Amino acid sequence: MFLNIEKISTDKKKFIEDVKFAFDSLLEYNKDKSLMDKKFNVILGSTVYTFKIFSEIIESSYNNSILGRVGIRVIIEIYIILKYLIKKEEEDSDLWEKYQNYGLDKYKLILLKSREYNNLSEDSHIVEPFIDLLVNEELSEDFRDVDFKYFDKKNIRLKSEDVGEKELYGVYYEYGSNYAHGLWGAVRESSMVKCFNSAHKHYAVPDTKFAQNSPPVYHDAIMMFDKILDLLNSLYPLPSWFIEEYGV
Repeated sequence: MFLNIEKISTDKKKFIEDVKFAFDSLLEYNKDKSLMDKKFNVILGSTVYTFKIFSEIIESSYNNSILGRVGIRVIIEIYIILKYLIKKEEEDSDLWEKYQNYGLDKYKLILLKSREYNNLSEDSHIVEPFIDLLVNEELSEDFRDVDFKYFDKKNIRLKSEDVGEKELYGVYYEYGSNYAHGLWGAVRESSMVKCFNSAHKHYAVPDTKFAQNSPPVYHDAIMMFDKILDLLNSLYPLPSWFIEEYGV
């Protein structure tokens, strides 16, 4: 016994192209901010990151997949982080920079470990020279600390509570976390099927034939990306034609 959910149409080509055009227009309108404003860069850069995940889910086979569920989790985390940063920025004028530094500090740690182990293949998806460039882009790594404090010592659960997203965290994010960490609930749901042998009806066996077709993440991906767009629009208004077309 296994789930065999019918795959649904996920044709969003026009919407995806319109989003790209809207983002280009927003960037052009805020050209000065894109050069100096860390808040603008964090918000728009993070929004584009979620948009890339959203597009990959919609335009590929990830809709009914394990990776689609992990993708939803990432979008949720970014959404909660952005809401938290926006809420707390008045308390700390350097918060946006601290958030950027936290991410680059983590990259510095990867760079140091890569140099120490010296075992990256030329074909690896981790390109050490590019990581080096990013780490040293604005500040020499000699002056960059490796910070493990999540830029304000609050984990994602506490941040979700602070911004009124406890339910989003407790259900959607935690569900996706099971998939991201390969915990048994996710393994059992996605990669094990009930044994067809009537004598083994209480047992599950590995889904080696890929018969299991999980429910689509399509609607949740749209829900989360709509939230991201609403957040962006509240700070940096999207073009009027886009708002009229999609009701953001």
